[in-house]
Amino acid sequence: MKRDWKKTLLFTLITLVILMIPIILLAEWGARIRYRMNLYQETEEAKFVSIYRKSDDPVLVYEMKPGSEEPGKEPGVMTRINEEGFRDDPFDLDEDRDSFRIVALGDSVAWGFGVDTQDAFLQLLEGRLNEGIPDASPPIEIFNLGVMGYSTGQEVRLLETRGLDYKPDLVMVIYVLNDPDEVDGGLARYFDPPKIYLWDAFQRFRRWWAADRMGRSGAGGYPEVIHRLYWEEVMANLDRLQKVSQEAGVPVLMVQMPAFRWKGEDYPDENLEKQLAAEFKKRGFYVHALWPVFRGTDAEALSFDPWHPTEEGHRMIAEDLQKYLRGTGLAPSPPNVETPDSSETSLNGTPPQTGP
Repeated sequence: MKRDWKKTLLFTLITLVILMIPIILLAEWGARIRYRMNLYQETEEAKFVSIYRKSDDPVLVYEMKPGSEEPGKEPGVMTRINEEGFRDDPFDLDEDRDSFRIVALGDSVAWGFGVDTQDAFLQLLEGRLNEGIPDASPPIEIFNLGVMGYSTGQEVRLLETRGLDYKPDLVMVIYVLNDPDEVDGGLARYFDPPKIYLWDAFQRFRRWWAADRMGRSGAGGYPEVIHRLYWEEVMANLDRLQKVSQEAGVPVLMVQMPAFRWKGEDYPDENLEKQLAAEFKKRGFYVHALWPVFRGTDAEALSFDPWHPTEEGHRMIAEDLQKYLRGTGLAPSPPNVETPDSSETSLNGTPPQTGP
């Protein structure tokens, strides 16, 4: 009887396994279909895929194709990628050229999503910083290395692998409050799909459930929840940026881009911004918050969505950054030009004393 019981148990287990195999395969097939449907929507019907390619660097995952282009938001306007693989004017890489170089890192906000290249704030800022500089004086160059969907970790890696090659005098990181989120417009998942779609779906559900639980417990809005969920990762990326900055001997300016989801005086993410600013300063970075620029305005009307400012929003940002960079001396000022007081435009006041 004992031997028969063991045989029955073994037969039952084998039968269950055989029955589970097609169920698991069917679930995997369903997860794959759903993954691709969501990916198609996130990439806006693969609109941006044409100017991107898979990167050989597993941390970067993807990068822009040098010399590629795609139709812009207006008829007859093209979004062009320069020969270095970035959405900017051609880079002057002459090592003998005497210029002050700023390497800017960021995601779609720095990239200039929703506006033409010449209307993006980094492009406008470069022009403003060069106003009044004599022809014989060294110009100020901003190398825009913004890539749509990049997180802080990818930006630090890009600085290591490409940005330092441009010999910057200053590194400017455009920090957006959705940077910790792994949802990046679908580009990373397009070029690096999961090995097991069902497991990926489970992990995404687990993260969603954790974020939903935080939100219900009064943790705050999306920016605060996503930072609580990935806080350790955010701090690790900042530590890595600090190390790269110190080893290269290049100062870093953290520019805090607000979430454009309010109007009036009370900015809902102010506490989170201040908490992040404290972490930035602790690592010796210069810090400049942009949300005070939009205080008292209808910030929602100055953006296409919570993250991407309109042309007017880009103009306001460029004007404020010009005042800050000149006021702090982080960027050269033309001779005989009075530098504005940066404390008037910056919540942070004096930069940290323990710079890189």
